[in-house]
Amino acid sequence: VNSCLPLGVTATCDFTRYDAPDESGGETVFLNPRGGAIALFTTTRIVYSSNNFVLNQRFTDNIFSRRNGKRNTLGEIMYLTKRSDVMRNDRNKLSFALIGDPAMKLAYPEYAVKVTHVNGKPVSTAIDTFQALQTVTVEGEVYAEDGRFAETFNGLVHPTVLDAPSQVKTLGSNGADIFTYYDRTKVLFSGKDSVVNGRFRFSFVVPKDIQYSYKQGRINLYVCDNASLNEGHGYFDQFALGGTYAQVTPDTTGPSIRLFLNDTTWTPKQAVNERPTLIAKVSDEGGLNTSGHGIGHDFQLIIDEDPQQVYSLNSYYTADVGSYNAGSVQFVLPTLTPGRHHLSFRAWDVQNNASIQHLTFTVKPGEDPMLSNLVAVRQADRYLFRFNHNRPDVPVTVKMTVLSLMGQRCWEESTTMQAGQWQSDVLEWNLSDTKGRKVPGGVYLCRVQVTDATGGESMIAEKIQVLPQ
Repeated sequence: VNSCLPLGVTATCDFTRYDAPDESGGETVFLNPRGGAIALFTTTRIVYSSNNFVLNQRFTDNIFSRRNGKRNTLGEIMYLTKRSDVMRNDRNKLSFALIGDPAMKLAYPEYAVKVTHVNGKPVSTAIDTFQALQTVTVEGEVYAEDGRFAETFNGLVHPTVLDAPSQVKTLGSNGADIFTYYDRTKVLFSGKDSVVNGRFRFSFVVPKDIQYSYKQGRINLYVCDNASLNEGHGYFDQFALGGTYAQVTPDTTGPSIRLFLNDTTWTPKQAVNERPTLIAKVSDEGGLNTSGHGIGHDFQLIIDEDPQQVYSLNSYYTADVGSYNAGSVQFVLPTLTPGRHHLSFRAWDVQNNASIQHLTFTVKPGEDPMLSNLVAVRQADRYLFRFNHNRPDVPVTVKMTVLSLMGQRCWEESTTMQAGQWQSDVLEWNLSDTKGRKVPGGVYLCRVQVTDATGGESMIAEKIQVLPQ
């Protein structure tokens, strides 16, 4: 996350008033050493919504456009936005500033993703209809920026299937006019599958909870090649959503649910820290419903049967690679008091059958961190390490030590990290000792020690093979 920071855009008054005595919100975001934003297109004084609306439109046009075939830098985006004809005499624009490097360009996904077949048939300009409870299989290809088929592209495709647009209204807070617009607010399926030699294929089941409006849906597609880090995107909208598929096997059984805290090796006999991570493994043969369309048809968590602690977790669901009927939910619980607690988790399948699973556990302050799954990835000139832990969203000190099999300390480094979820940041060893000399080939022991703010400490180790250098 810390190496993939977003561009922040704000149109609210005084968000980055950098000449005020106190630190502004924008300064806090931009100067955050462990996150925040790579740059800010932001406000330094009072601004007005009607003028902001026009400026935002011009900004959106310029951030995604090209000049002479090249992407605009942040400075050029700022310049073109403020110098556009509709903004020429607008004083409101003077309250907007660019905080960041004006020569920087954003990391745009330059590869194109195209759908070629749906349910085995080539796509055409005709509008197909996806019906509720129908299994849909989509095939597609990835193309390089110059239009050539990317036959060496290997990685993952992340499809997001969206229902037809629905009307949305603003709240009209503080006496403001109610603004009406249309947006695709319901996600029917979000998954991931493999891209092999530039081609991909994935399937999903249309849930029963759709609009039945026979209006156009949309599939957003994002691909990433993990080796080259090339990215691409595209969409497909040549289909409508409506009706119910006739050839459906009746299903009255809800999803299978398995619950854990912090790690899938956890058992209810083990005490946990005050902010454990809920891990829910969910599966259903017919497919899972995370659309949130039907009333109450959410992946829902209730803590201690408290109506003030009810959480909708649809957006926290991640499908397993290559599967539309299995995945997991990971959610960091709010700070809990010491002692016994109870939680309930409910999930729905595409035919609107529900299952509920309960869990009783004990919170014990000062519990030592739990570490697992230390993974070492060998590259040409270095090793990359990651591990799982049960201290998400809190600072921990991580000390990594590399030892020879004779017990000699070859290399050691300490760092502080605060991972957003249960997986650590990437740790790196360049195969050198403490004096910068390349270590000889052989077997080494990598040891990771984690210490939290309360002094709790745990250790995990793994053997690695270093080739002669």
